[in-house]
Order: sequence, then C-alpha cells, then structure tokens
Amino acid sequence: MPRDGLELLMAEPSEILREEHRVIGHLLDVLRGMSVAVNRGGSIAKEDIETILDVLVDLADKCHHAKEERVLFPVLMRGSPTEGAP
Repeated sequence: MPRDGLELLMAEPSEILREEHRVIGHLLDVLRGMSVAVNRGGSIAKEDIETILDVLVDLADKCHHAKEERVLFPVLMRGSPTEGAP
C-alpha cells in the first residue's frame, strides 16, 4: 500500500529501502510493458523511455544503491559472530 510522505519520513530505514525496491520494480515493469508493446508493433515516445531511465538512474544508482553500500551493507557485513555475515 502506498504511503504518504510523512509516513515514509518516519519509517524505519529498512522500510524506506523496501519502498524504493517496490518503486524500482514498478518502473522496470513499465519498461517491460513498453518492450512488449514495441515488439508487437506499437510505438513508445522516446521521451517516455528516457524519463523512466532517468528516474531509474537517479533513484536506483545515485540514491538507493548509495544508501545500501554506505549504510546497510557495512552493518550486514558485521553480522553476528556466531551466525556470520550474509
């Protein structure tokens, strides 16, 4: 279920990352749908594809992955001495 901005700001960091995964997944689904449409002879505006790709680069590569690499993964790598890190 989509969350409003205030709820997301007050969410746990892991929930924010999960929400970003959902958004990224949705955008990838849209791109897949566009691909299917083109393969069936349809056309998609170049600007629409570029917009989705721009959002993916900004959200996924610049924002989301940076959070995972700088914060989440180092915490996970510490792991539990008895259980090990993932």
